[in-house]
Amino acid sequence: MHSVPDSRGLPIDETRRLAVLRELAVLDSMPEAAFDAIVAAAAQACGVPTAMISLVDERRTWVKASVGRAAAGDTPRDLAFCDHAIRDVSLFEIPDARLDARFAANPWVTGGAEVRFYAGAPIVMPGGERIGAVCVVDRTPRRLDDAQRAVLHSLAAIVSSMLRQRSEVLGLGHRLVDSESHYRAIVEEQSELIAQARRDGTLTFVNVAYARHFGMEPAAMIGRSLFDFVADADRAQVREHIEAMYGTGETAAIVNRMKSADGATRWVAWTNRPMPGGGGVAEGLRCVGRDITEQHIAEQRLAESERRVRRLYEATPAILHSIDAEGRIVDVSDRWLALMGYARHEVVGRLSSDFLAPASRSHARDVVLPAFFRTGACDRVAYQFVRRDGALLDVLLSATLERDADGKVSRSLAVLEDVTEHKRMEAELGRTRAHLDAVVDNMPALVGYWDAHAVTRFANRDFQAAVGLPADRLIGCALPDIFASVDPQGYAAIAPRVAAVLAGRRQDFECALLTTSGLRQLHVTLVPAQPEDGRIDGFYGTWFDITGTKALELRQRESELRYRMLFEHLNSAYALHAVEVDAEGKPVDYRFLAANPAYCTMLALDPAKTVGARATDVFPHIAADPADWIGVFGRVALAGVPVRLEQLSAFSGRWWDIVAYRPAPGQFAVIAQDISGRKRLEAELALAQRRLRELEQQQGTATVGN
Repeated sequence: MHSVPDSRGLPIDETRRLAVLRELAVLDSMPEAAFDAIVAAAAQACGVPTAMISLVDERRTWVKASVGRAAAGDTPRDLAFCDHAIRDVSLFEIPDARLDARFAANPWVTGGAEVRFYAGAPIVMPGGERIGAVCVVDRTPRRLDDAQRAVLHSLAAIVSSMLRQRSEVLGLGHRLVDSESHYRAIVEEQSELIAQARRDGTLTFVNVAYARHFGMEPAAMIGRSLFDFVADADRAQVREHIEAMYGTGETAAIVNRMKSADGATRWVAWTNRPMPGGGGVAEGLRCVGRDITEQHIAEQRLAESERRVRRLYEATPAILHSIDAEGRIVDVSDRWLALMGYARHEVVGRLSSDFLAPASRSHARDVVLPAFFRTGACDRVAYQFVRRDGALLDVLLSATLERDADGKVSRSLAVLEDVTEHKRMEAELGRTRAHLDAVVDNMPALVGYWDAHAVTRFANRDFQAAVGLPADRLIGCALPDIFASVDPQGYAAIAPRVAAVLAGRRQDFECALLTTSGLRQLHVTLVPAQPEDGRIDGFYGTWFDITGTKALELRQRESELRYRMLFEHLNSAYALHAVEVDAEGKPVDYRFLAANPAYCTMLALDPAKTVGARATDVFPHIAADPADWIGVFGRVALAGVPVRLEQLSAFSGRWWDIVAYRPAPGQFAVIAQDISGRKRLEAELALAQRRLRELEQQQGTATVGN
């Protein structure tokens, strides 16, 4: 007998485990929709194409239900992943079977199935026996998240419960057959529950079987009311039934509860026929009954089991629908209804194609359905469904076909995956990539991406033009080889920078590079590319051409030097000021922003203390000066109207010609020239003219006297 240790290395009681499995009578049974719904829900919840319910027999594993697999069948136990899953009560998960020594050489991994990922939740029976697993499989390595693991465990628990209920129903069915055989023997002995009663229910005859059922002798029951033996909860219903039967005069059947001899309540199926009296009016009642308690309980349990399966089907988080052989919907899950915007009664009975967009309806009719009825399955077919509000819903539909014992199509189960948001995101990502490509290609810079080995994976048009290589020759080419083709000496200067960025440190530097347009000065930024796991798998680079900027900076520095020399040696006095105003916008002071030596000399100022000082600090009495210098210069700075005036400096005793103008809002500049020489000449000229007039007047007086 095949035996395995559990996860602690202890042997599993294989004899007991196999006994429990075989008592379930499920091995090699026909497919059942309830179990098909479980695997569909498992695949949907875990986002994988394949899911199975696998039961581990002595030397094989047998698949009860599957989705994404061609058909159920056997697998040698020594090769089965599920043989490992039953060794513990926790989830058994293989992220990548190729990397697991237990499975790397397994034919399911190396062969056409290409199994990479496996996760199985053990199916645990009440006694702790692990008889199989609910498992999910994928061809791509992956890991389940905590929510998906919890769902898989829950589905395994549901399968355990369903297998027990299935076994109980089968057992009740066998007992029911035995009960019916016994009933036939009783009938042959005329042992049905037979009675006659008046219209008011008074018993006039009961047979031995009837009396035995209630633990009494037949004679003791005569004269009693038959309603005395009906269960209290059903008495009103039985009265209504008998009155209705009298009204029609026809035989009628009813099932109700009766009190038995041991005080328990038993279900009895009655056939009641009115007995005519004088004048053809029914005056009595003949009753033939059969105890169907076991059958009724079995039917109730079966109905409850079916209700549970239906509730599971309808409440599953998967998007499911089932259709009959004519393509009409027989059931849908709550998730299907929520997405489509319908109520269940609006959907059941309609053709599933009614909910498809026209193009999808044609594709289903002409391509998908013929292949589906030929092969019995379809996988991830792209359809567009039309919601009630008219919006389109993009789905991937996978379905399996169920046939009856005669091979005729009975129904199919379809699992839908909503990919509307995924397609929208793909379209949005495409647009974003297009925008990004356009931006990067039109950036006034050399832009590229290199992997962890400095191999080029992307380069924009400016980079291609700079090195003289097209994209198809750049992609896959290492950065040192690119430099070797355009600037053999250049890579040595940036090699340490490349090593640093691959170590995780951003790099900003300037370098000279010989390009197809000549020697260029570049500002380079290298940024590490770091995914979520912290591993650096490459770097991004931007190379800005600053050759012109560098030349402009040199020219600007030269210009500023010439300006400073001119400013410092200018004979005219020059100063720049910023006006300060109060809350109402009235000028109240001004600050010195710049002043050349000639200006400081004119006002007898200390150059080291002037720039940055306020006028009221330098000239404490300026606010009270009748000339209102703050107001005059404030109007120049705020209104922009220049002024010109001549002023004798009280500090130097010299005359100045002053011009004030606004170079920028809120500022005023003063240019003053020394006009003392001109003023002296004007004074001397005025004196000479006055003397000349005096001489002319003296000469005129003398002439008159003569």
